[in-house]
Amino acid sequence: MVATYNLFSEKQISKKFKNGCGRGAKASYHPWLTIREFTSSGRSHRSLCNTSGRLLHLFSDLEFMYSCLLDWNEKTSDIRERFPLVTEDVCQISEEANLPILICNSVPQVRFSDFLIDDASHANRQYAIDVRYSQELATPAALESIELQRRYWHSKNIGFFVATERNMPKTVLNNLKWLLPVEEQVSLDSEYLMNQYEFFRIQMSRFYNIQVIDFTKHIDTQYSMKLGESLFVLRCLLASRFISFDIKKPFNILLCKDLVFTRSDEEVWGILNVAN
Repeated sequence: MVATYNLFSEKQISKKFKNGCGRGAKASYHPWLTIREFTSSGRSHRSLCNTSGRLLHLFSDLEFMYSCLLDWNEKTSDIRERFPLVTEDVCQISEEANLPILICNSVPQVRFSDFLIDDASHANRQYAIDVRYSQELATPAALESIELQRRYWHSKNIGFFVATERNMPKTVLNNLKWLLPVEEQVSLDSEYLMNQYEFFRIQMSRFYNIQVIDFTKHIDTQYSMKLGESLFVLRCLLASRFISFDIKKPFNILLCKDLVFTRSDEEVWGILNVAN
């Protein structure tokens, strides 16, 4: 991922740590960087994470896809994005391995990994992930960053992985590409989205064994909507994880009964208020 972010003074770094950036867990975690502090070559996303109960700040479509995959994995118990590495340890590793570190006005900048994941299948097990498009792996800067992170997490006895679009199962990748972009979902009016959630929950219970695609065509016709309008709203609800499905199955063959409506009205309203 080709990207830039604000460089910080020693005072600004201290303030960020004091404000809890890079600290906490679940809903109380605050990422080291947010999308307001970051410019990437791709799109950024604020996406609701069921596992951690908050909005994740994601800096590319690929990060969004992996966050969805992690969130839908029942073995994932927490997701922390933009997790900062201890600067003193990074400097020591850089010196020992002759790897460059980013310095601004004599201040070493805080390095981070894209994700730190808690694995519920093993007690106290964590692993870190660096997310990159495959074409980036040929650049010296990317290779140096990856090696720095690998050595850092090895010293902490924590697993480290590099994730690209090539690692993602094809069906999962296609489903997640279909769910993008999330930006449209965020722009929808909260009351409208809430009403649509209720509408789909009721209507789909009446068309239990109908394919989802055929169901949305029926809704468009029945309610004089533009062709594809109901499918777009459903995609927004799915992308925000108000409605869930087996991400490993192609969406175009799913039946209405395969979609799961698990949220109460209070939960939906609470999520919408946070997202807006």
